[in-house]
Amino acid sequence: MRISSMLLLGGLAAWAGLSESASLDGVVVEVTQVADSGSYYLYSYAISNPATSTWAISIAKISIGASSGTPANLPATGRLLDATQSFPGDPHAEVGPITPAGWTASLTRGAELWWYPPSTGRSTSDSIGPGESKTGFGIRSSYLPGINTVTAEPTVESCCLVLADSADGDFYPRRGDYGVMGLATVPRYMPSEVTVDLLQSQISTVCTGPLWIDDAGLCSQLSDSLDAAETRLANDDFIGARAAVGAAGEIVYANREPFGAIESNAEWLLRLNLAQLLENLPEPSVPTWAAPVTYAVGDEVSYEGLDYRCRQSHTSQSGWEPPNVYALWERINTGGEWAPQVIYQTDDEATYDGTTYRVIQGHQAQVGWEPPNQPALWEEVN
Repeated sequence: MRISSMLLLGGLAAWAGLSESASLDGVVVEVTQVADSGSYYLYSYAISNPATSTWAISIAKISIGASSGTPANLPATGRLLDATQSFPGDPHAEVGPITPAGWTASLTRGAELWWYPPSTGRSTSDSIGPGESKTGFGIRSSYLPGINTVTAEPTVESCCLVLADSADGDFYPRRGDYGVMGLATVPRYMPSEVTVDLLQSQISTVCTGPLWIDDAGLCSQLSDSLDAAETRLANDDFIGARAAVGAAGEIVYANREPFGAIESNAEWLLRLNLAQLLENLPEPSVPTWAAPVTYAVGDEVSYEGLDYRCRQSHTSQSGWEPPNVYALWERINTGGEWAPQVIYQTDDEATYDGTTYRVIQGHQAQVGWEPPNQPALWEEVN
C-alpha cells in the first residue's frame, strides 16, 4: 500500500432501531486505527454502548459485501468459525478477522462478519454493557474503505428471558428482533475501483446520510475540488487533476477532528481513497521541447527521447535545444548510468561500463569527463 503506516478512523451515525421496543441506543462501531502492512490494511475497531442504553450488546455483525470480488480470506487472529466460508454468490471484501480473547468471529452467508462473546446456555459473559466500550476487534484487508451496514443485537438476558404470549402459546423473544442497524467505515472496494465518481458519492453520503461532515461549506469545497479534477482529466490535464485531488486531501486534513468539523471516520474514509485515487490517475507525460516557449526553472521536457530539466528561465529558440546548452538544461532520468550533462552532487553514485563510481566533487558531466578519466571527480566503489 502507498500510504503512511498508521492512520486513524472513527465513528458512525446514530443507529436506527429495527424494533420500537429496542433499547440499544446510539451504539457505535468505530475504526480506531488503520495500519498499512505493505500488502494489506489492518482495520482496528472499538464497539461502544452508550450509557443511555438499557441493554448489553452480545453480537455485532459487519457487512463486508463488495461491488465485486470473491477473494480468499487472509489469516485470522483469535477464534474463527467457518474459516473456509466462501460466501457463495456474494461478492465480498477480502478479510482476515481479528477477535478479542474469549470472543468468536464467524463468516456467514450474505457476506457478513459476526463477532460474539462466550455464552453458557442463555447466559452471555463479557458482553458490552451500557456505558462500556470494547476494543480488540479488527479486519485485515487489501480493500479500500467504503460505507456499509453494521447490526448490533442485545444479549439474551437483556431482552429475551421473559416468556411472551401468542396465539400459538408462550415463547421466548428472539434477540434478533431487537437489533439496531447503522453505518460504518469498512473494507469494500478494490484499489482499481477507486475513481473520482466514487469519491464524489462518498462525499455526498457523509455530508447527508450519516452527516459525518456537518459543515456545508467544507462539503462544497471537497465536491468542487473533485469536479475540477474530473474536468481536468477530461482535458488530459493530468498534472492539474492530481493537484485538484491533492487539494481535496489537504482540505480533509486541515479540517479533521479535533481541529475541524470532519469526523475521523469521514476523514480517513476520504483520505485513504484520495491517496488511492492519486495512484490510479495517469502519470503526467513530459512535454516535448519546442520553440519559442518560455521555460521556468524546474520545468521538464523531452528531446529526442531524453529528459531534461530547466536550469535558467528563458525563451527557447532554434539552436538552444537542451543537449546544446548545458547552462540552460540538465539531463535527468538516466537510470543510474553515467551520462553527460547530468549534474552530480558529492556522494552521488553512477555506473559506467559495469563499474560503480562515487562523486567526490560536484560537477555537471561532459563528454570526456567519464568517471575512469576523471579521478579528481570520481572514485570507484569497491
